[in-house]
Amino acid sequence: MLIRVEKKYKSGGKKMIVQTRTEDLLKKVDNNYELVIAVSKRARQIADEHRMHSEHNIKQESEVSESALELVNDEYYVVK
Repeated sequence: MLIRVEKKYKSGGKKMIVQTRTEDLLKKVDNNYELVIAVSKRARQIADEHRMHSEHNIKQESEVSESALELVNDEYYVVK
């Protein structure tokens, strides 16, 4: 299964499409439940950050997609 993440350039240019496999996400955690909890928790943090900054009124991508991409790119990790 693929998760498709589309990034839009702030300048209004073309989209960059990133696809990540759920298998890649599952390599970062122990099981599906942990994956859902980790990605959703980070997505809520991202949503809160966007609300705090008025320049983020227009979302570039969903918080869940951004969170999943960050996990694949090792921008955060799950602490047990």
